[in-house]
Amino acid sequence: MQICYNCGNEFPEEKITREHIPAQNLFVGYGNEYKVNRLVVPACFECNNKYSQIDQEIRDAIGIMNNNDDNQIELTRKSVKSIMRRKNWADRLFFSEGKVLAVDFSYNEFKQLHIKNFKGVFYDKYKRPLPKDFEVEIIAEGDEEDEKLMGIGKLFYDYVIEGNNFLVSGHEDIFMYNIKTMNPTETEYVVDSDDIENALCIIGVFVYHKNLCSIVIAAKKEFLEGIKQKKKE
Repeated sequence: MQICYNCGNEFPEEKITREHIPAQNLFVGYGNEYKVNRLVVPACFECNNKYSQIDQEIRDAIGIMNNNDDNQIELTRKSVKSIMRRKNWADRLFFSEGKVLAVDFSYNEFKQLHIKNFKGVFYDKYKRPLPKDFEVEIIAEGDEEDEKLMGIGKLFYDYVIEGNNFLVSGHEDIFMYNIKTMNPTETEYVVDSDDIENALCIIGVFVYHKNLCSIVIAAKKEFLEGIKQKKKE
């Protein structure tokens, strides 16, 4: 029997698949040297399949943001084709003088993807699914105009990536990450610990293609109320 990293339910071996963190489509067009030692966690069929659409959304965003990177030529080609294939493609494009200046992407789908990857990284590090009484919030694309919220995000980022301490899945050009708990001590400081139940929160920092960055915070409801309030202000 194995436990699914996402839903936390137990399944026999034949009912378990492998979920790549991040999704394999972020490696499209890259050589094999970019695909070594990728993070993989056990997933039931339902949890593995339900993220395929949002995996495509962030793939498309990264492909569109390609800054003349030769490795991303195929990724960009697939992204453009994917966007143009959708019925609402024209509604997602912003034009100026006949040129496309920007493409609209789904913040909600990005959020779901960041949470999926957070759960995968959490499972890999702590060898257990995220406890069900923990809720998850993110600080990511779309929050840049909220200075207070971004200030909170920077504090979390600096704590997790102290000394530029990134881990890598596949290659640093594709996905860098780290995850830490904030556990209270008898002093005013907090420390990283494997004591999940008594943690104030668990924080993950994810960087996709050295372009998109997200901060994911998991905690019990009372701790997240302040962060959620900031997002509403």
